[in-house]
Amino acid sequence: NQLVAFVEEPGGLKTLWSYPVGGMIPGSPAIGPDGHVRIHAGDSCLHCLTADRQAVWPPVGGGEPLAWSSPLVDAENTTWITLYAGGLTKVDANGQLHNSRPPAPGAAPDPSAHRPFFRGLAKFDSTGLIRQGHLYVGAEDQFVYAIDLSGSKGQNRWSQTENRGRTGLFINSSLALLGERGVVVASRDEHLYAFDWAGQMLWKTKLPGQALASPVVAFDRCFVGVTAGNPQGQRRGLFVCVDGQTGMPAWEPPALGPVESTPVVGADRLTYFGDNAGTLHALSTDNGQTAWT
Repeated sequence: NQLVAFVEEPGGLKTLWSYPVGGMIPGSPAIGPDGHVRIHAGDSCLHCLTADRQAVWPPVGGGEPLAWSSPLVDAENTTWITLYAGGLTKVDANGQLHNSRPPAPGAAPDPSAHRPFFRGLAKFDSTGLIRQGHLYVGAEDQFVYAIDLSGSKGQNRWSQTENRGRTGLFINSSLALLGERGVVVASRDEHLYAFDWAGQMLWKTKLPGQALASPVVAFDRCFVGVTAGNPQGQRRGLFVCVDGQTGMPAWEPPALGPVESTPVVGADRLTYFGDNAGTLHALSTDNGQTAWT
């Protein structure tokens, strides 16, 4: 139930400060161009702090957070959050909740006095990305949405009647940017999808199991950890690399346990990920060969 800041020193990490909130924090922190840190906590509030722990504005009560989503901050320092009750909420750089009645002096914010910026039937229980005034996010109704952020209320620009942005099952993984071509998303139907900016499918790739973490794109390749099972209930892990242009699998070496963590790709062309056996792996992005474990 707290946000913790660390600093790296020669002897290891040192705790700088901690900031308690009124509930667990399921998503990752988000840092805007202003350098402020936003967290959406289980107290149903969005908190905004400076790098030295000072509250920028009072907590904003927008609603209960979802388990897989994290706030997003755009170039104007506007914060976008998705809610357990559904929809997309906008909080401006001054901490003002979009379309809300201000509380009475001394009263707590009233979530019922707020109308979301975008209201939909499906929950956006994933972390999206913002590009050129649109927020792209996966939902539990198996679609990726492209929400136009420019108006007074959001509009989904990908027509679901035309199956734009449609996968085969619900989406919890974060979206990844496929360069200038579009977005990549891992659906719970054990497939990896790429969509262009109009929502048309570029490619679809079968995975050897469930992607519980999120894909990462680097060097024109897509990397994602996978957990596979068998009829006996045994689980194993693999790390999958597919070509970003075609979606064709490039390599998929086994791990020592299920892989539920999102990888990190370094400038040294090594991909780092952890597995549930407690092992950290470093692989070559070119051929999947192990550099070290």
